[in-house]
Amino acid sequence: MKSLTLEELRILMAGVLDDPVDLPSGFDSIPFTDLGYDSLAMMAMSAMLMERYGIDVPRNVLRALRTPADLLECINDGFCSSGRVV
Repeated sequence: MKSLTLEELRILMAGVLDDPVDLPSGFDSIPFTDLGYDSLAMMAMSAMLMERYGIDVPRNVLRALRTPADLLECINDGFCSSGRVV
């Protein structure tokens, strides 16, 4: 499975919202909800991950992820493909 960089995730996240926000420094440790990502935005991000990178994040895993850092860890450590939550 492809590793995802923080910069790739930042670009992807900025493209998900209709009114993209500038993600602050250290955004990876800020909860998705505080960044304005509701469940629909998370589903859109999951779909973009699949489309652009071939990365599948199961819904049960997606719901458990709290921060962008959690998502990166899930992807890069192979937990997303196994369906296990970090």
